[in-house]
Amino acid sequence: MLNTSYRLTKAFLRVTTLQIFISVITFQSSVSADIKQETAQQYHSQGFADQQKGNLNDALTNYNKAISLGFESPELFNDMGILYEQIDLRTKAEENYLRAIQINKNFLPAYMNLAYFYKKLGMKEKAFKFFKLRFELAELDDPWANKAKEELLAIRPEYQAWAVHLEADRLNQLMTKKAHEDFLENIKKSNAYYQSGSVLFDEGKFNLAIGEFDRALHISPGNPKVIKARDKALKALAKQNVKELSAQAIDLINAGDTKSAKGEIQKLLTTIPNEPLLNSN
Repeated sequence: MLNTSYRLTKAFLRVTTLQIFISVITFQSSVSADIKQETAQQYHSQGFADQQKGNLNDALTNYNKAISLGFESPELFNDMGILYEQIDLRTKAEENYLRAIQINKNFLPAYMNLAYFYKKLGMKEKAFKFFKLRFELAELDDPWANKAKEELLAIRPEYQAWAVHLEADRLNQLMTKKAHEDFLENIKKSNAYYQSGSVLFDEGKFNLAIGEFDRALHISPGNPKVIKARDKALKALAKQNVKELSAQAIDLINAGDTKSAKGEIQKLLTTIPNEPLLNSN
C-alpha cells in the first residue's frame, strides 16, 4: 500500500513538474517574441533616422537587421523602397513598394511612391494604375487625393467624368457621416438635459427640471420619454404651488387678514387646472 502511494505521489510530481516546465517555456517564448519585435522596431527607427541624415548604408544595414528578426511592416518596406530609389536600385525599389502593399493593401504612401516611381521611368500605364488606385482608396478628407487625381488625369484626361463622379460619391459619404455624427451628438446632448432634469425633479426643483426638459425637447422634439417627464414635472409643480398657496391662505385667515386670504384663495383657484396639463399616459 505504501509503495502504491509512493508511486502515485512520484507520478503526480513528475506531471506537475512537466506542466511547470511547459509553462515556463511558453512564457519565455512569448517574452522572446516581444523582445524581438521591440528590437526590430528599434532597428527600423534607427534606420529611418540614418536615412533622413543621408547615411544610406547605415540605414540599409538597420533595415535588414529588422527584417532578419521577422519584422513585417509596410512602413519598413516603403522606407526601403525609397532608399533603393535613392541609390538607383530600381528593381529592389519596386519590389519593396509592392511588398508594402502586399502586407497592407490600404497602406496608401506606397501607392503614391510607386506611381511616381513609374512616372519617373516613363512607364505611364503603370503610373496611371497606381495613381488611380491611390485616388480610389483615399479617405474622405485625404489631402493627397487631389494630387493623385491631377496626376492620373494628366496621363488619361478621359477619366475626368469618372473622377468627378467618384468625388461626388465621396462628398455624399462625408455629408452622410457628418449628419450621422451630428444626430448622435444631439441625442447625447438631449439625453444629458433629460438626465439633469430628472435629477432636479427628484430634488423637488420642478421649475428648473421643466427648463432642462424644454432644452432636451428643443434638440429632439417629440421625444416621448422627455414629454412624459415634462408633463410629470408640470403637474408636480402645480401641486407644489397649490400646497404653498393653501398654506399661505390658512396662515392669513388664522391671522385675521381675511382680505389678503381672499386674494390668495383667488390665486389658488387660477392655479388649479380644470383639465390635466398634459397627457401622462
